Amino acid sequence: MKNQSAIQDRILLRYRDEGHARFDLPAELCEDGTAADLERRVGSLDGVRRVVVYRRSRKLSIRYLEATCGFLDVARHLHTCAPMALGAGRAKRPEGTQRSEERRVGKECRSRW
Repeated sequence: MKNQSAIQDRILLRYRDEGHARFDLPAELCEDGTAADLERRVGSLDGVRRVVVYRRSRKLSIRYLEATCGFLDVARHLHTCAPMALGAGRAKRPEGTQRSEERRVGKECRSRW
């Protein structure tokens, strides 16, 4: 439970306008499986039109319909979804395995030498 609240405390609001919110995300939520799961879970809320995790810059953009759900609804849903996505993302990739992107970059670096 302590880990879940720590993740939720590190999600910071960057920008808010009518129907659009952007957040800073911790690095753990920007990994391959976790980011995709977070997008899917947050996008399941009625009224959310688009959810995009920008993994490299560790940002989240959510577009939603104000008439259907307000900012507080979106923020509460994100607060609920973040620990679940983190748990699901960690379960999908066994510990100690590298992401394909890390392997590819490593091979490119070695081939240049």
